[in-house]
Amino acid sequence: MRIIKYTLKDIQNNKIICTIFFVLNIAMLFLVTSLFHVIDDTMENMHSIKTFETDYDNAYMIVDETTEEDFSKISSDTDLASKEYKQLFAELTKANIDYYTAFGYDIYVNNNGNNVKEQIITEQFINVFKFSIMQGRNFEAADFNTNNGVLPILIGYELQDKYKLGKEYEFEHGGTGDTFRGKVVGILRKNSKYYELNGLSVSLSLDFSYIVPQSTKNMDNLSFSDLDMAETRMVVFGDKNKIQKIFANTSPITVSLISVDNWIDEIMQNQKSALLLIGSVSILFLVFTLFITYIGFSRLFKKQMKEYKIHIFCGARNFHILIRFLSLSCLMLLIGILVVSAFYKSVEYTGKLIIFSICFSAVTSTYPYLVLKREMR
Repeated sequence: MRIIKYTLKDIQNNKIICTIFFVLNIAMLFLVTSLFHVIDDTMENMHSIKTFETDYDNAYMIVDETTEEDFSKISSDTDLASKEYKQLFAELTKANIDYYTAFGYDIYVNNNGNNVKEQIITEQFINVFKFSIMQGRNFEAADFNTNNGVLPILIGYELQDKYKLGKEYEFEHGGTGDTFRGKVVGILRKNSKYYELNGLSVSLSLDFSYIVPQSTKNMDNLSFSDLDMAETRMVVFGDKNKIQKIFANTSPITVSLISVDNWIDEIMQNQKSALLLIGSVSILFLVFTLFITYIGFSRLFKKQMKEYKIHIFCGARNFHILIRFLSLSCLMLLIGILVVSAFYKSVEYTGKLIIFSICFSAVTSTYPYLVLKREMR
């Protein structure tokens, strides 16, 4: 209790210095939290991408090279184009060529301002990315060929309060605007995501998505826009020449195949560059914060040196003064952690931030301890 009393007294007597510390600490904690996010995203993305290197040979991304003029002609007769898209998928299935496609739509904005998305995936997608399920089950092979009118649905973590496991709901299909019945069979773990290779090459979160299985044997339920997105977001596995021939003969749009292996190196380099950038900025700001903290503690220390010497004279030890500075630093960082956690509406990184804060406080508190030790010789 006495330590808390002295800590509050130090804050009251040094309001300007403590305010500067507090602002810097919050900025530092936001930056460190961002670094944690980038590290986690990078590790997960690398793990997802490495799947193609270790488990799948001859994987190719479909890259749309259709000109705007040509696409305008294609879209002028969507019925004909839809037949050609379906013929393409039928030929791939007939030739026993594996592929996955994943695409989606923004459906509505929830009360918290987040876009709720519909995500449509084929069976091979699940085999590649292997999502972890928090409750319920993952999709099974039979789910991709259901004919009972009620589709099995996976729900992103942040939608579990709205869509309950085992319940049926009306869902909207973004491609047509129609509604359909779906039953929630599983809830994904928090921060589930996959890496969108085609064109975007970004990590897409599924926390605010409902995931719908799509059969590759029957695509009559898909609209023209669905079919176009399905093709341009495909990853195909197999003999390149055979695949190119099928696309050249049946696809209504002009596409090229790029080896996923060749693309991985560039993606990995981008991920490492992003990690290096945020890491460098974090280290520089950490050094800056340490520098300002040392200056502030030095001013505070000189201002209260007389009081510290009286404490030492009355029986206190240097260690007690160290604890006083440590508690001051920890208190401000603790408040900063609460602010950061409230801002992100998550306690995911609270444990890591607490460990970081203790280490940071220990480093910053050594300076006044060493100065006091020298002064009292």
